[in-house]
Amino acid sequence: MSTATSEASRSRRSTRVSPKSTSGAVAGSAEVAPQVGLSDWIVDLVATGATLAANDLAIVEEIAPSTARLIANPAAYHQRRDEIAPLVQRLARWAAAR
Repeated sequence: MSTATSEASRSRRSTRVSPKSTSGAVAGSAEVAPQVGLSDWIVDLVATGATLAANDLAIVEEIAPSTARLIANPAAYHQRRDEIAPLVQRLARWAAAR
């Protein structure tokens, strides 16, 4: 066994994960997880914060900003531009109004 393989194997064997530091996915309304004892905290995408406020939660720290993107296959966009353009315009108006 090579030194690198041996060190990697030893590292994996010696790594312990505390039950308190495990993570998991909650489907649906993740905001209720702290209220029902499934978690102490959640990571969520937040637009307005209204759902958090409704569940007596507060943002502790912003982990990273995020954006939404409309992505189209270039060939499909070229061929179906007349269908896609109204959606692009509506999204642009919505974003400008925010």
